[in-house]
Amino acid sequence: MLSIDAVGELVRTRLSPDADDEFCRACAHASGGNPFLLAEAILALRADKVRPVAAATGRLDALRADNVSRALLVWLVRLARLGPDATL
Repeated sequence: MLSIDAVGELVRTRLSPDADDEFCRACAHASGGNPFLLAEAILALRADKVRPVAAATGRLDALRADNVSRALLVWLVRLARLGPDATL
């Protein structure tokens, strides 16, 4: 799991160097420090052109469920394409 500081560094690197501290802490809370969840949230925030400011922290909870579902579906499709001879 990522620390709050590590989450802030990723948010500032991948979303905006101007991300404020409260927004970064909210990203850490919403993702639980999970790198996969954080990456999916950052992708969605970037796509929706969300400004990384405290006023936008409410967007994080809604993004998490949608993006995780979509990402897991992609992985399941990839696994299914491997065929019956593939093992997990």
